[in-house]
Amino acid sequence: MEYIALYNGIMIPKLGFGTARISGEQCVNAVYNAIKSGYRLIDTAYMYDNQKEVALGIKKSLVPRKEIFISTKLDHSFDTIEKAEKAILDLLNIFETDYIDLVLLHEPFEMDYLIYSLLESYYKKGIIKAIGISNYNISLLEEFMKKIEIIPMLNQVECHIFHKNLDLLEYMKNYDILMQGYSPFCSGFIDLNDYKLLKELEEKYHKSKYQIILKYLLNKNISVLAKTKNIDRMLENISIFDFELDISDIELINNLDTNKSYYGWD
Repeated sequence: MEYIALYNGIMIPKLGFGTARISGEQCVNAVYNAIKSGYRLIDTAYMYDNQKEVALGIKKSLVPRKEIFISTKLDHSFDTIEKAEKAILDLLNIFETDYIDLVLLHEPFEMDYLIYSLLESYYKKGIIKAIGISNYNISLLEEFMKKIEIIPMLNQVECHIFHKNLDLLEYMKNYDILMQGYSPFCSGFIDLNDYKLLKELEEKYHKSKYQIILKYLLNKNISVLAKTKNIDRMLENISIFDFELDISDIELINNLDTNKSYYGWD
C-alpha cells in the first residue's frame, strides 16, 4: 500500500475501502476480507448505520490497531455539541480504541461550523488524529473556512473519470487540503463497458478498466475509496501499484470528463 501525507503529517493510505450500503454480517465479512486483501483505510459513517459491523470486521482481522486507518463521518443529525460529543465518545467504545484516525463532517449543514469546533477540540487533545469535511464544493468550502480555526485536512467528494472535480482539486491545493474521492466507478449511473477507450486501455496495460480508473485518480494525487463485497474485486482493485499510465493515455482519459455530478452535492 502507498500513502499520502496530510498537511499535519498524518499518513493516509492512497486507496481505501468504502462501506456505504453494506450492512450486517455481510459488512463484517467485507471489512475482514478487505483487510486480509491488504486494505488499511476503512471508511464508514453514522449515516451508513454499520459502524459496529465495521468494528467487528476490523477486530476479526487480528491486524494491530496501529496499522488500520479508521475514517468516519458525522452528519446533520448531530446538530448540537452534546449530540456530537456523545457520538465521538461512542466511536471510541465501538472501535475499542483511544483514538480515531479521521473524522469528517458528512455534509454541509446549518450548524456545521459549530460541530466542527468540537472536532477541533478533540483533534487538539489527540483523540482525533485528523479532521475534515465531505461533499463541500468551492463556494461552501470558502464560507466554511471563514468560521473555523483549523483548515480541514481532507474533503471527501464524488470523484470519477466523468466528474473529476478538477476546479475543486486545484482550489484545495492552495490550502493543502487532500481530496478523497468516492464512487470512482460511478456505479449505478454509468456502464463502463460502453467506453471504447477503456477497452483499448485494458488491452494495452493488461489491467482491468477498474484498475486503470483507480490508477488515473491516484496519479492526480487523489485518495480514493473503492467499494465491493467481492473478494476477487477487492484484490483486483488493490493491485494497482505495479504499473503506470502513459501521459498520452492520461490525456485521453481527461477528455472523458463531463463535469456532471451524479450525487447532487455540487
